[in-house]
Amino acid sequence: MKIFPDNQAANDHIGVLGEIKAPPGELRWELLRSRWRVPALADELVPRKHLMKVFDATRAGESLLLNAPAGYGKTQAIRLWLDDAIAAGKVAWLSAEARDNDPERFVGLLAAGLLTPQQCSDHARHPLHSQLSASDRLTLALRAWQDSESPIEYLVLDNLEQFESDVVELIVQLLKELPPTLSLLMAARRQRILPLQSGTLSRQFRLLGESELALTLDETQRWFEPLQRLGVICPRRIEQVHLHSEGWIAPLALYRRALAQLGAGLGKMVELPEIGRFFEDVVLAPFAGKLSLPLSWIAEPKELSEALLQQLGWHVNDAAPGRQLAWLAAEGLPLEPVSANGQRWRLNRLLRDWLESERAEGRQERLRRLGEWLFQEGDIAAGAACLRGNIPTQHLQAMLSQEAERLLGNQDLRGLYDLFAGPVEPEDPALKLVYGWCLALSGRYREAVDLAEELHPALPLPLCARQRLLIAFSVREQGDSIRAQAIAEQVLGMASEDLSAGAKRMALLLRGGVYAGNYRFQEARDSLRAAIRLSREQGDNAGEMVCLYEQARIEVASGYLGRALSQLQAGLALASESPVNQSRIAQSRLLDAMAWLFWHRGEREAALCQVALAVDEALKVKDVAVLRGFVLKSLLARANMDLDGAMHWLDEAERHMQRWQVDDVVYLPMISLCQAMIWIDRQVPDEAAACLARLDSYPALPASELFPWLPGMAELVDIRLCIHQGDIPAALTRLTRLQQRHLSLPPLSVQALHLQLLQVLCFQKNGRPEQALITLRQAVELAATEQLVSPFAEMQTDLRGLVAKLSVAGAQREFLAFLQDQLGCAEVGATDAPGGLPVEPVSDRELGVLELIALGLSNQDIADRLHISLHTVKTHARKINAKLGVRSRTQAIVRARDLGLL
Repeated sequence: MKIFPDNQAANDHIGVLGEIKAPPGELRWELLRSRWRVPALADELVPRKHLMKVFDATRAGESLLLNAPAGYGKTQAIRLWLDDAIAAGKVAWLSAEARDNDPERFVGLLAAGLLTPQQCSDHARHPLHSQLSASDRLTLALRAWQDSESPIEYLVLDNLEQFESDVVELIVQLLKELPPTLSLLMAARRQRILPLQSGTLSRQFRLLGESELALTLDETQRWFEPLQRLGVICPRRIEQVHLHSEGWIAPLALYRRALAQLGAGLGKMVELPEIGRFFEDVVLAPFAGKLSLPLSWIAEPKELSEALLQQLGWHVNDAAPGRQLAWLAAEGLPLEPVSANGQRWRLNRLLRDWLESERAEGRQERLRRLGEWLFQEGDIAAGAACLRGNIPTQHLQAMLSQEAERLLGNQDLRGLYDLFAGPVEPEDPALKLVYGWCLALSGRYREAVDLAEELHPALPLPLCARQRLLIAFSVREQGDSIRAQAIAEQVLGMASEDLSAGAKRMALLLRGGVYAGNYRFQEARDSLRAAIRLSREQGDNAGEMVCLYEQARIEVASGYLGRALSQLQAGLALASESPVNQSRIAQSRLLDAMAWLFWHRGEREAALCQVALAVDEALKVKDVAVLRGFVLKSLLARANMDLDGAMHWLDEAERHMQRWQVDDVVYLPMISLCQAMIWIDRQVPDEAAACLARLDSYPALPASELFPWLPGMAELVDIRLCIHQGDIPAALTRLTRLQQRHLSLPPLSVQALHLQLLQVLCFQKNGRPEQALITLRQAVELAATEQLVSPFAEMQTDLRGLVAKLSVAGAQREFLAFLQDQLGCAEVGATDAPGGLPVEPVSDRELGVLELIALGLSNQDIADRLHISLHTVKTHARKINAKLGVRSRTQAIVRARDLGLL
């Protein structure tokens, strides 16, 4: 017995929104409505805090598209975020299928999902509908939803890749006409489902790609933490599987499940059968029959280009010539561009290793031919990767040695990293020395020294000089400046014919750096001027840029900021003459030094912009000096009283150094000192003392090339901590001893000014406010000659009140006004008078937090009581302190009671 007419099946799209009078039409609506089902929530969810924050920023009337290859957790991410809304019946969810790729059916599905049964019935029986296009019917359906009291607030369209052009046009219309009270969330495996660059979409549209959807290392660690507690996997292994998968959730989930079942004996990720099946059945299935040769062929080289595909004779049947890689990425292959112009691409590392494991026939000969072609094209790193193991080692080393010398001369550190990627066993002494410099420049000094000392003692004299300089550079960064200077002098004493210009310049730079670390600034200047003359004689712009960078830093340490600015400008002018796409260490360092100069002069906005450029450039060339950029970002955050942000940038610095396997002596002392300063600002001296105690692991703090002032800075922070702990006698004793040791310091130097400001604090804490103001006035008048602001900014929490009371005469008035503005002294002055009101009123929410602070509740207790995050409580507390002109919870309570707020 048939329950539908012969010409009307239950899923027939014809007339779905047309005039329907027969009972089967109602049943057809019910079948369409049954397609709106919310998927189940996975049992073991990935913690996605950063992604949930992005979702939380999605407001009513906005659209969000999650666009990434299969296995990036798109559906589950949306499902988790909407969990509460789903329970409240506010979500309509459609998981698209191939049969839905029809305009009439799509509009019918939308109407059935958004409208109530009665609305659907009325909508279907409207006499005009049978004459309208799908586009018009979509508009009417959206208006009907707006006129209704529907509880739906979120519309989810999953599996968007099922739709083709006609339905895509309707989705674009839906984006444009989306009601202001409805949010649209979409997920798709293929890119370019929507014309995102057409300019026709609403500004309320946002796109999340695989970089945003991939798990961060922290998320992966927290996800694997239960297995780590059971001893199934160690933290180092968790980091390795994260880096290998690049945060791809599905392979990580499969590996995690296998670990839970099989235990610690599990092999490599790439060998897991479940991951192989996922790649075959889900990721690669859409490309079956579309490729002229196996996909494993393009997994062999580390980077891909259209020219390389042409050399292999490999092509995609459906892709236009010159657009094959872009087509593969758009169709859902985890392939990303690694160059700004999209000329080079890279496969996901795990997928590449899995494809490569298939070992297609003729692979060795193919790699040899490909490597030789890449060498001819100038892509040495990729060529070496292909040739390694496929031609005689001696032949390869001869090819690499010449290229390595060129890269080192051009200071192309990124090129050197790429060149030595993979198992490195250089046998040629010259090549081994270049590799040693690569290690040293990346902060791996112990390895560099070991490699240099293992070389045969009977090296030719030019190579011997380079070997000695490599050891000198490395031991200097480890804190042994005496040995470094002795080696530099030894090299400079060699006969001119045995010493290359580059080696002589490096020896002069090393000697100058040691002099500067010992505050022998004039001797440092003389050594660097000789290095600059040598670079100019050789026409070596890159070498001259390094010398100008070092010379500028000496002038900054001496307090001559104007001279430093001239040298940095000259260095950056030389950098601008370099080829457009050439990145050098010197360029990275010059940008960094300019950012620090702006910081010393109190030009915070300029410093913030410049340090962003410097960090980007340092990351591009993988320069360990990126550490200086992160430290400066932390100092700028401290200056703005964003202490949480200051800690964040230090954490970011430590993560990068660990990821690059940099020796801990390079970064841990500096990070510990900066953390100690932040704890002093927070008035938690015990934590500050714990940070300083970590420095005991380093008997001799290195006056390194990155932080030549590090040893002196440690002593300054120690004195400031004594002051905050109330131990003024100890602070005065250490301060006097330090002043006597540095009698030769230029009075304008940053170190000397720090010493003077610490003396101001000792006078103030010792009950001698008049002497404190006199000494502070002298410091301000001295700093005004070069607009040196940074020492005041670094101690602004201690100095703000005193600087607010200060007055000077003559030309220094303008500088004092600038300094007072930098330190926020206007707020202090406005709230100094007893009974005076805050400059900005305390809000009701802040007052609520203040009342709980007065009750003695901790920040966490306040967060629990008010149902807000701990970060929000800290933000309110910081704003309260700023508005009341105080620095601690106790002072805030007293001040609020004086003002009648409590």
